[in-house]
Amino acid sequence: MQRINKIQPQFQTKIDLIVKILLKNFKKSTGIKLKSKQEKNIRGYVADSTRGKAFWDGRFTVPYWALKMGDDYFTYYVAHELSHQISYIIFEGDAGANHKKEFYSVFKDVCPRQLYFYELSYKKTARSYGIK
Repeated sequence: MQRINKIQPQFQTKIDLIVKILLKNFKKSTGIKLKSKQEKNIRGYVADSTRGKAFWDGRFTVPYWALKMGDDYFTYYVAHELSHQISYIIFEGDAGANHKKEFYSVFKDVCPRQLYFYELSYKKTARSYGIK
C-alpha cells in the first residue's frame, strides 16, 4: 500500500462528512448501493500536496490548497476524487482512472450540479460528457 505523505489530520472530520454526504446523494440519485466493505474502504485525506490522487484501494487525497479555496471548491474536489473511487468499483478498474464517459457518468451523480463549472476549468473535455 502506497503511503500518503503530509496528511493534515485536523481536517479529517470535515472531509469525512463531505464524503458521507456525497455518497448518500449518489445512492439517492442512482439507486446504486455500494457493498458495505467497498464503502468502508473509501477514505479521503487532506494532504499538503500539489494535486489530488485516487488510489486503487479506496483511498484518495485532496490537496490542502483546495480546502483554502473555500467550501464549494473543496466539495467539488472531494466529489471529483470520490468519483474516481466509485468508478473503479462500478466499472471494475480502468474506467475510473480516466476522465471519459464512465467517469463523468459517476461524477454527474456525485458532484452537486451547481459545482460542475469547476470541472470545466480543470478538464475542458468534460463538456463533451455532459458537464455544463
